[in-house]
Amino acid sequence: MAYLHEFLDLRFYNKRRNKRKIWGNKIEKEEKTGKEPKKVPTKLAIGLIGGTAAIIVGGFAIAYIIFTDKPQENSQEPIQANYVVGNVITNETLVNGNTILEQNELTNEITNTMANEMETPEETEKQEQTDTTEKKEETKKEENKKTEKKEETKKEPVKQEPTKQETSKQEETPVKKEPTIVKTEEEKQLTKSETKYGLTTNTYTVTTYNVYSDGSKKEKNSQTKTEKSGEFSATTAELLPEARQLKSQNASLINGVLGYVNDYRAEAKVEKITLDTKLTEAACARAMEMAYTKNMSHTRPNGKSCFTILKDMSISYMACGENIAMGQRSAKAVATSWRNSEGHYKNMISSAYGKIGIGVMNYNGTYYWCQLFTN
Repeated sequence: MAYLHEFLDLRFYNKRRNKRKIWGNKIEKEEKTGKEPKKVPTKLAIGLIGGTAAIIVGGFAIAYIIFTDKPQENSQEPIQANYVVGNVITNETLVNGNTILEQNELTNEITNTMANEMETPEETEKQEQTDTTEKKEETKKEENKKTEKKEETKKEPVKQEPTKQETSKQEETPVKKEPTIVKTEEEKQLTKSETKYGLTTNTYTVTTYNVYSDGSKKEKNSQTKTEKSGEFSATTAELLPEARQLKSQNASLINGVLGYVNDYRAEAKVEKITLDTKLTEAACARAMEMAYTKNMSHTRPNGKSCFTILKDMSISYMACGENIAMGQRSAKAVATSWRNSEGHYKNMISSAYGKIGIGVMNYNGTYYWCQLFTN
């Protein structure tokens, strides 16, 4: 091995020496002739130097491979790693702990590159499996989110905005105002008409309505009214049939008043007074005259005195008297009213009267009363 090194070194030395001589001769000859020396191109020189260097290195490599011992069994396999440093890619080969560096410069700039470590097939498969499982899990999560969003959209009520036509209709329709009362009207309906004793009596049902601003009307109340027309022209003889009916119909009221009068007479220590039939009929006729004419008066409708009825009925008397009242609805009420009036009370307790006639008539809810006294 040592001999080979010496041989190669000697050979390389001689070659370089010969070249120098050749170049030196050429230069000297050119200097002697006076011509400018031709310059050897730099590229050619570099190429020659590189070629010789490659031959020498190749020879060394071949010799090293041939004459070196075989690698040990425990020697480790070379591990290659690629490193990126700036714009230069560096390949490092590790053999038995020794490092051989080979550098290849890139003409084009490589920017934003990252170191890639060599991976085994098993590791790549594991990574692919993990990547696929992660992708599946992500897709499942996205699908679950979509389903949840769909359910939320289903649960939430869909609000439909009114269309332009609907909104225009709503705007066009005016707000209805509640109608107000403008006036009241009465409707009168005739329910009964009767002509008696020269008087025509019409009975009406009068209904009052509220009239509203929209033209409608609503019932407010309803009541019965009577209207009379004509003049009362009945004679005593014409009144007596009805007077006799009133005497029998109102017997309890008549007897009630008689009892209060005799009580007052007893208080005054005066003899009792007797109820007379003809006087009672005459008193009922007088109550009728006041009721039909709605006039409580001691003057009869024909303008004559109240006592003329006694003459019409052929009742003789030396002394007479009359008490009248209107509105009281019971015997006690009317007797008390007379008791509280001095003139009426004197007629009831007068010892000059021994006979009494009592008449009463209820006409359309109003009571008319009469007392006639004779000796």
